[in-house]
Amino acid sequence: MVEKRAAEDAKPQVAGLEPCRLITPGDGRAGTLRSAPHEVLSDLVRLRITCLLDTSEWRRFTALCELAGISQDRLKRHFYLLRSRGYVTTTRLARESTSWALLTSYGETERTAYLHMLAELPGEIERHTAALREAKPNWFCQVGAM
Repeated sequence: MVEKRAAEDAKPQVAGLEPCRLITPGDGRAGTLRSAPHEVLSDLVRLRITCLLDTSEWRRFTALCELAGISQDRLKRHFYLLRSRGYVTTTRLARESTSWALLTSYGETERTAYLHMLAELPGEIERHTAALREAKPNWFCQVGAM
């Protein structure tokens, strides 16, 4: 047990690489890799929705359904989370029976940060792999070389 703990403590740490957690099958979402600060946008439908929205122009729900390729019911479920976390604001005009959505400035900031993190991911993986190669070179030898 002590040897295992020492081995875990010796894992190489890469500066700037945010730890992610793997959601297990018991969570109902097997195999999803999520980073805690960006859990809302890690869902591709919600990310697509935020990319379709703007901070200065209201969008109709029906148009968002068509552009995102999802049903109104599914869109409402995603909007519940986006709205509760402060990413979007919505309104409903009773006389038109139409719902509208607007991206908040917080939502725009978070979306931009998440997209930037995704763009930086290949470089982070390269640096992390290089650190692992240095710390544990025998992990990366060719299969026939052993």
